[in-house]
Amino acid sequence: EVVAVGKRTVTLTVAAGEQVERECPFPLVVAAALPKGDRLDFLIEKLVELGASEFVPLVTARSVVRPKDTAAEKWERAVVEASKQCG
Repeated sequence: EVVAVGKRTVTLTVAAGEQVERECPFPLVVAAALPKGDRLDFLIEKLVELGASEFVPLVTARSVVRPKDTAAEKWERAVVEASKQCG
């Protein structure tokens, strides 16, 4: 609620706060082939922001990108960073 308006200030009163449920009420599992380059980092970041609970990387007969053994550790770091950023 706006209480007072000045030349350079506005005084507000907060009437009531609301608790926001940030978790998705159902599990969201996304399976996709791995994109080239830094698009995978972007994909993981956006999946975290959307609330995906699991990402399943698909390796298909026509896949160009083949994950390395250390890829899972890198993806986990990307998930943690994106989680911190979006709260």
